[in-house]
Amino acid sequence: MDKAMGTVFVALAIGALLGFGGGYYYMENQVDTAFAEGQAYQQDLGPTTPTYATAADLEFAWDDDDFDHAATVDGDGNVAADTAIEHTITITNDDDIDATNVWIMLSDPLTGDEGLDDDLDDASDDVKVYIEYAGISKISLFKDGEYLEGYELGDIPAGSELEVAITVELLEHDDEDFPNGKTLDCEVYFYQPDANHVDDDEFTITT
Repeated sequence: MDKAMGTVFVALAIGALLGFGGGYYYMENQVDTAFAEGQAYQQDLGPTTPTYATAADLEFAWDDDDFDHAATVDGDGNVAADTAIEHTITITNDDDIDATNVWIMLSDPLTGDEGLDDDLDDASDDVKVYIEYAGISKISLFKDGEYLEGYELGDIPAGSELEVAITVELLEHDDEDFPNGKTLDCEVYFYQPDANHVDDDEFTITT
């Protein structure tokens, strides 16, 4: 190779390297810019907050809010035979908006709070709580020691009311672990999922 050809070869090689380096630098800047713009867009979006309807104001009234099983449970904490006591709760919508898709349950779906008194835990397999509503009987809220998902009562239009019969049944039990001579504080929950809102109302079980 003569000197002139060598010079041309070196010049071409240097030019190619410069061209590659410039292209790489340009592409790197483009990628970095696109990545930064994507991050900024994502930050602008931010976390989304769910939008809920307004909860209707519900009121509750019992024909009797004490399920009196004092004669059901003996002094040893046993139950001689299955015994059911039923009371009725009236739910009134005093608001000027409808309560939609209202559920009744014995555990709070938002907090996980459980409605039955902890003193019933040892004998919980022999406790049943169920409702009767709209001609359907024995809809279980609590059975075999487990809180069930509850039952959808449906809409309660503004200014209207509905009634639900609630039964607390103690089953035959000979393990001597029902509390005796106690008033147990319990709660029933009314969930308005469209409003992400729960109301609760108290009742008692006397043993």
